[in-house]
Amino acid sequence: MEEFKTRDPLDETFQRPVRLPLRLWAKVDVLAKRAAAAGKVSPHTNRPVSANDIVRSFVEHSLSAHELTEGEIRVAPPPAAKKKPAAKKGRGT
Repeated sequence: MEEFKTRDPLDETFQRPVRLPLRLWAKVDVLAKRAAAAGKVSPHTNRPVSANDIVRSFVEHSLSAHELTEGEIRVAPPPAAKKKPAAKKGRGT
């Protein structure tokens, strides 16, 4: 069934700061305000479109265009998270 598919670990949202000149952030903010005013909703958050949605859309479209001209960009899967050992009872005191 479609709703029980396992998610690709590379689809997890990961926060990294993007450093852009103020002029570009101002343009991104204008686009986000226009989209939100038009009633558009983010497919990722189900809330009005934000600057993050605009930047994400630009990056996705740019990468798709790059792959059309240069070929697919292959990425390695992220390493598996290490589990912390469970605390042992009865230690200390």
